[in-house]
Amino acid sequence: MGKYGLSELRLSVILFMESKTCFRKKTGNTTSGKKPFHPASAPKETIMMNIAIFEEDACVNRKILEKLTELFGEKREEIRFFCFLNLTDTLSAMKENSFSFVFFSLSAFGNNPFLFDRISLACEQTKFILLTASPRQLEMALRCSYYHLVRLDFLEQDLAVSVSKIKREISRPLRSFLFATSSGRIQAKIRDILFVESNRHTITVHTVSRCFTVTQTLSELAGHLLSCGFVQSHKSYLVNLYHIEEIRKDTILLDNGEVILLSRYRSAEVHQRMEHYLRKMEWID
Repeated sequence: MGKYGLSELRLSVILFMESKTCFRKKTGNTTSGKKPFHPASAPKETIMMNIAIFEEDACVNRKILEKLTELFGEKREEIRFFCFLNLTDTLSAMKENSFSFVFFSLSAFGNNPFLFDRISLACEQTKFILLTASPRQLEMALRCSYYHLVRLDFLEQDLAVSVSKIKREISRPLRSFLFATSSGRIQAKIRDILFVESNRHTITVHTVSRCFTVTQTLSELAGHLLSCGFVQSHKSYLVNLYHIEEIRKDTILLDNGEVILLSRYRSAEVHQRMEHYLRKMEWID
């Protein structure tokens, strides 16, 4: 069962589930103070997606990171990788950060796939690529909810397939997004979202027809929406590029007449993203 006893493992998962719920209810745009052992850095303004790697074997962990960096090619400039060697640090980071994809080792779970399922249920917007090191782990993985499987015995082959699948996924424009609220789920079309606002830890989604409060944090939403035509203009705002009418010195005018704050140090990023958005004609259906 790896480095974890069953009771310790269950406790870690339970604490993760409880803190994930409390974190969504009580906090706003917060980032983790803990650092993974080997984050692959990229310029902040180019980051579109966060990917985490949890594997207890440091050599294997580093090999996965190197292979992913190679396989993503030019796309790696839009990705920030986070590598973790233990389950505790992984769960801590997942509480406070949004990861689009997580390469997740099952070595810590022994024969208890249901504990992993509890984690995946708490992170509905995250897609898990399960890492298996033995036939028993592969059999266990098949009973879990996962996006893809990677067998460590066939690491390069399976990583290539998983990255190919991820590239196809991120190249398809997302048409709608599922928001979590205190009373359930609300699905909104990407085009209908004007902006997302954080005000004293209350996160409000503004669409063309209504506004509603969500339990996700701004940083969690940013991890998904920045790759869907949104830009962060201010620490408190995510803005849909589709609805930007004019970028001013310290504000952004939307096509419905609303004015959004633009911080000075994010101005260059907003102009760059808007230029890229128009050049690629992402606004055309």
